[in-house]
Amino acid sequence: FERALNELALLLGFSGDRPDKEWRQGPDNLWAVRDGEYILFECKNQVEETRASINKDETGQMNNALAWFQRTYVGATVRPIMIIPTKKVSPAAGFNSEVAILRANGLRKLRHNIKGFVSEFRHQDFADLSPEVVQDYLVAHILTVEALYTEYCESPVSLSA
Repeated sequence: FERALNELALLLGFSGDRPDKEWRQGPDNLWAVRDGEYILFECKNQVEETRASINKDETGQMNNALAWFQRTYVGATVRPIMIIPTKKVSPAAGFNSEVAILRANGLRKLRHNIKGFVSEFRHQDFADLSPEVVQDYLVAHILTVEALYTEYCESPVSLSA
């Protein structure tokens, strides 16, 4: 899953990295999306769909990944996304920063739009392909940086004790 997410970064024109796998610290995935701007992913794709809430170990991992990012990328901005089936945060857990949640419906929509984006190149003459055309395809298939947050992610909901 994390390897595929890294490949998606490259497909969309971003630089992708897997700090946890490569250096044994940091987030599962990190995308450089603009100069000094990143998306940080914590992937909880092994969590059962029926899980009621995000637990404190999982929020702790995100909080630690964000702390690592702030130490490693001083002055850069980051938008954290947790990929997990639930958006409900356990009363014993909490995020130290604003975190977006990407759930199954968002992933399905993202997958559908990526397929549409890739299909645009089926009959494309790559000798005449310009960055503007690729950008138009990204916009048409709702795959811009902003769309990753607004179209696919949700805000977490805190459960009361």
